[in-house]
Amino acid sequence: MPSADQHFGLVFCGGGPAALGPIIAAARSGRLDALLDLGIALVEPGPVGPGGLAHYRIGANSLGGPFLE
Repeated sequence: MPSADQHFGLVFCGGGPAALGPIIAAARSGRLDALLDLGIALVEPGPVGPGGLAHYRIGANSLGGPFLE
């Protein structure tokens, strides 16, 4: 858990494909270290990866491929 005075260069609200896509794209292009040096916070109350719309029970219809193009 980050402290109250910690700062991040990038914050993702939700841990679905739209949030993971930029991280994966940075890794594929050799820029993950630079991205991590900014400081990343991923805010997700549930499991990271599958996506969905909270209590509406609407699952993600993408594995994240479109976010990597």
